[in-house]
Amino acid sequence: MYPMPEVEALTPRDRFLSALNLEEPDRVPMFELEFQYPEKITGRSNIVGDEARRLVAEGKELEVTSHNLENQIMLCRGLGYDALQLGLQQVQLVRELAPELALIGGCPAVTPMPGGMDAIDTIRRFYFDKDGLRRECEERTRTAIEACRPWVEQEVEVIRGGMDDMAGKEGPYLNPRLYHEMVFPYLKTLVDAVHNMGGRLFVHSDGDLKPILDGLINTGIDALHSIDPSAGMNIGAVKDTYGHRLCLCGNVDCAWTLVRLRPENVVEETKECIRKASPGGGHILCSSNVIHKAVPLENTLAMVETAKKYGRYPIAGRGV
Repeated sequence: MYPMPEVEALTPRDRFLSALNLEEPDRVPMFELEFQYPEKITGRSNIVGDEARRLVAEGKELEVTSHNLENQIMLCRGLGYDALQLGLQQVQLVRELAPELALIGGCPAVTPMPGGMDAIDTIRRFYFDKDGLRRECEERTRTAIEACRPWVEQEVEVIRGGMDDMAGKEGPYLNPRLYHEMVFPYLKTLVDAVHNMGGRLFVHSDGDLKPILDGLINTGIDALHSIDPSAGMNIGAVKDTYGHRLCLCGNVDCAWTLVRLRPENVVEETKECIRKASPGGGHILCSSNVIHKAVPLENTLAMVETAKKYGRYPIAGRGV
């Protein structure tokens, strides 16, 4: 039922951990936070929407969860992905069905974020309700720390959370000084707590993070996803400045290249991403957000096969 992956020098889990440790594995690891058409790889659709609600109402929640989880495992093995994101209650089952895979957990954000320049009510709080906002952030941080604890206890490789999108294509949603004053101190508290437990934390954010990138990385996060090229984020520049301090996850453009260009263009951009970010280790290849339904399957496969061919270490001398 679960086709096994091709035999390689390292298991997917060890490959993923090597990248998190800023080391060179056998090849560049791969994963996606979300893959929106698994049926094109597995031959089976996820159970979602009305069907999922009906089955849950009939007491078949475990059936829904197991089916969708099996799809994720088949997808990872079919494409050669090294990790999958999952729910806490699914950890033991995945460890039984696919012990070779690395796992990605989750925790909530430590502060509210506007999510866009038009979220005026949230933005106003950072200027006019700082005391109330601090109380909320303190509570959110305590909640996030407690949410991380069971993931670490189950030895999940890395936890995604603490923050989500902090910027759009035009730049950070807030004045940069507000991140240093009202956001990053709480994120650092979470990171320190996770590290003290023995875990790791990675943050996802789209958008142009350049004005706040130094402060974000100074919180001690272990990995950053997805270094958005459509917002002017250059993964090579981030690698040169910060690659010795955290793992970089990204960043084949899923807003343009993967959607609108041809497989040969995807091949070239994937090779360029590997050339910029992979030497020396500390790089996990993925799209610049998720594999969404507008991405043609042939472009997804072009990215995956290029990574397998040109992402073998040592990178130098392989024609990338």
